[in-house]
Amino acid sequence: MKRTVSTNPKRVSRPSRALHSSDIFRNFGCVEVAYTVDVPLAEFDLEGFYKATGISPKYSSWSAILTAKKQSSGYHVHFDGKVNTKERLVRLHFKYYDGALKPRAGETEPYSESLMPWIGTFFDEKNWRAAVNVRFEKSTEKWRGKFNLPFKVTMADTEVTIDGVSLSLPANSFGAVAGWLSRIGKNLTAAVMLFRNIDFEKFSIENDIVVFNNAIKVYTEEIRP
Repeated sequence: MKRTVSTNPKRVSRPSRALHSSDIFRNFGCVEVAYTVDVPLAEFDLEGFYKATGISPKYSSWSAILTAKKQSSGYHVHFDGKVNTKERLVRLHFKYYDGALKPRAGETEPYSESLMPWIGTFFDEKNWRAAVNVRFEKSTEKWRGKFNLPFKVTMADTEVTIDGVSLSLPANSFGAVAGWLSRIGKNLTAAVMLFRNIDFEKFSIENDIVVFNNAIKVYTEEIRP
């Protein structure tokens, strides 16, 4: 893969440009998937990254919004990074969201679909550990928690409604370590934090969202007719 990237600002929204929605995000009610990766400078080709992106080495941080190469993919990515010279590492954030625009003339790699294989070319290893935070918005007509929400408690002689909780999760096959669940009206928000390995070449946000949706079933469930 040619490791080039436009240094022009990448924008994802204008009133005159229509967003194309992603089936996978919409069907699962997925709002955000955010991956955070820490990599030692000794195991990341920072010089090659600067050369490929056109970013000056004098800058220790960067951010970009990457649109999709194919608008039908239906999602975009916020890509941020920061070099920590004191700790000798690079911290990378990849945040996936619903909605894609048709690429502008002159747009180049990386696109939202190819970001992971592209960034992987700068790593010494083909797989890397990531912290992942995912948020879903579900209808209470189709989903519910495995415990009642909201519930009421008395605090200082005053009745208080608790509509959300945080959970430390038991060991599971998904790598999920913490969950958050809240219910307000007909909306159920389920968030989960996981630790997982990313295979850069085989990465698929679609496959990951299916896994993450199954992970929240540790503390939520679909309501069957």
